[in-house]
Amino acid sequence: MNSPDAGPLGRVPTRLGRVQDGFRDWMLSLAAPFWCRQALARPPRLRGAPRGAQEHLDIAGRPARPGFRRLRVQARLLSAFSLLAERGVPDTLPVAADIARFISRAQQPEGSWACLLSPEGRVIDPTSDLHDTACALQAFARFSRLGDGASGLALAHATLDHIERDMVHPDGGFRDLYPARHDWRHQTPHMHLLEAMLALHDLHPEPRWDRLASVLARLGADRFLDPFDDTLGERFLPDLHRAPGLEGEGVIPGHHAHWIWLLDRHAADSGEDHDDAIRRLDRFCLRHGVGPETALIRDEVGRDGTLRRGSARLWAQADLLHAQCALHGRAVRRGDLDDALDREALIERIADAMLSRFLLGRGAMISPPGAWIDVLDEGARPAADRIPAATLCHLVLAWNALEQLRPLDNDAASR
Repeated sequence: MNSPDAGPLGRVPTRLGRVQDGFRDWMLSLAAPFWCRQALARPPRLRGAPRGAQEHLDIAGRPARPGFRRLRVQARLLSAFSLLAERGVPDTLPVAADIARFISRAQQPEGSWACLLSPEGRVIDPTSDLHDTACALQAFARFSRLGDGASGLALAHATLDHIERDMVHPDGGFRDLYPARHDWRHQTPHMHLLEAMLALHDLHPEPRWDRLASVLARLGADRFLDPFDDTLGERFLPDLHRAPGLEGEGVIPGHHAHWIWLLDRHAADSGEDHDDAIRRLDRFCLRHGVGPETALIRDEVGRDGTLRRGSARLWAQADLLHAQCALHGRAVRRGDLDDALDREALIERIADAMLSRFLLGRGAMISPPGAWIDVLDEGARPAADRIPAATLCHLVLAWNALEQLRPLDNDAASR
């Protein structure tokens, strides 16, 4: 993964060492060993067949076995274990390899991906869902960095052939589903497709995905991000105008955070200028989406910033941490000491909130260690009834971003 460039302030503020060490210890000593044991489903009846990843665990950390496997969940677990393996975390590569074998059963001959499988890997729903397909592209790009890059590139080209043949929309961007089931369009699948293009760039830069990444980045900055109120739309009409009425009012601050670090990465890869969009996304997110007393990111607000759902989910908290690490790097590169110190303090508060409320400590009440509380209610009390496995991907990405802020001479200690 790319690291922030060194700048006139040096590479990292020393006060972050405490939360970096706490997050690293949780990830390496608790989370990675626990999920290496629990991520894979029970052995299949057919010896040697891949097991695939758990959809979720119950609140006690036991496999839930819902009777299906969503492609996006399998893909996010493959991404998580591939990133852990790339960082040299023990026992993670075999888990990634098993999930890769299982998820390959979702690929269809024409390049599309089935969005839903049975626990045995049989296709339940062959619909091509852009969100799921983008997650699969991203996952195989990351997995291919560990070995067979050529097959990963061939898979990417076949998948993009399908997307560009069957899912392109005449009004820009892509359809949500193929075959189509509704006319609504959403920004989230495009967000994940941009993330997949960035992962493919990391694997092997090629004009095809670099061009598509630029198209998607501009779509996010120019069409999904409202020019008047700085809110990121979620649901759109076919022509990409914001959905009318209540359908278009909801704003998810966690998606603001996700787009911040994606646009920052794309700017670093491409040299394109996303400063204005990043600044606007961050301004709304911090002003209306993050509790000033708790540093918890809220699930949903309105376009005017009024609170709609005051609960807080761990995936969004991880994306907020990831975004602020990216913004700290931007401040360092331009020599802005005041902003860098402000970001440093916010990063510390966000990481502390994650560790104490979701991952460790009395506030989290985690059992078994290495699992997490996935959602807090409006009073910041644990409110989860399950442990979604896909959250691991957000946590690994956030941990990786936090580790990249370490001084160069401490990098080896973080691996």
